[in-house]
Amino acid sequence: MVAEAAKSDVVTVATAFAERRSKDLRVHLGKINTPLTIIAATMTGLPTDQLMARWHTQVAAIRDVDLVFIAARHFVMLDQPDAFYALLDKAIASAT
Repeated sequence: MVAEAAKSDVVTVATAFAERRSKDLRVHLGKINTPLTIIAATMTGLPTDQLMARWHTQVAAIRDVDLVFIAARHFVMLDQPDAFYALLDKAIASAT
């Protein structure tokens, strides 16, 4: 992953991060009208109950959201690939 990241264009990455951090799209979450699955990591340095409460607060406006927590550090798909892909397969199957 580090080797691939090193190939990234620094200006493009910096611009993307700046744009992402400068726009608060939370006010639009209530407009989401399709089922949504969010897979979140729990090993972030915050106590798990606080982290889960923050996530639930953040997505409360979404009508149909399945918020799933996995014991992982940051990149769930790398830390817990079996659990991640099982959840992904489940979400895709329920969408079809």
